Amino acid sequence: EERIFFAIHAYDMQAVIRLDYSFSQGPPDANYFKRRNKSKFVGISYVPDEWHFSKSVGIEIEKLEGFCLFFEPVDSGFLVFEVDDDGAELLSGFGKGVRVNTPINFEIREKKFIAKIKYHFNRLPQVFEHVYSSKVWKEVAERCVGCGTCNLLCATCYCFDIRDEVELNIVNGHRQRFWDSCMLNTFAQVAGGENFRKNLDSRTRHRLFRKFKYITDQSGELHCIGCGRCSRYCPAGINIIGIINDLIIDYTESQQKQVI
Repeated sequence: EERIFFAIHAYDMQAVIRLDYSFSQGPPDANYFKRRNKSKFVGISYVPDEWHFSKSVGIEIEKLEGFCLFFEPVDSGFLVFEVDDDGAELLSGFGKGVRVNTPINFEIREKKFIAKIKYHFNRLPQVFEHVYSSKVWKEVAERCVGCGTCNLLCATCYCFDIRDEVELNIVNGHRQRFWDSCMLNTFAQVAGGENFRKNLDSRTRHRLFRKFKYITDQSGELHCIGCGRCSRYCPAGINIIGIINDLIIDYTESQQKQVI
């Protein structure tokens, strides 16, 4: 059945678009696209708070890509933008719309982005190319509790484990996918007990490299959407903006030493 997701912010819509890429590599994921192809998204603007930094990763508040309709709050109600034919069809039952010339001052909202990455987002993969051995990873790991909250809240994390459950008759059974987290100790554990990312610093590094380097090199898009959820709800108070900016400082200092 078709579904309509209402009041989605631009950064979360961009997360869905990035998941489209991830689940289409190799054989397309049938379970994902069965639902995705029957889903429509209605967007709504927002006012950034202290955690949002989507502008720092190249996602504007009013980015319309992926939506069928987009709502913009104004004093008298909402301006509704028909983004595509699906949006026009959804509005067709509400009578003819009235076109108005209401100015929208996005600059005021843009200034509310107080959480900022110090480099342009296009340069971040270059930074990550040089910080694999940075001391920042161990510094973050000393505070991290390895709970995996950041993975569970991240809109672009999609890793899962597969388990086969056999019924008591040993004839029937079913295969299930369970959401997994690369920050958990067992994620990189293989047969024999070997663990390729046993320490928290290596797991933290892997998580950030997935967002700003590995998948970006393949898709051309950062896979961090700047929602700030991982920072907002981290029980250890770790802020992803702080990690990235510390890595930028490390990168800048290393480049200066090379010049000298």
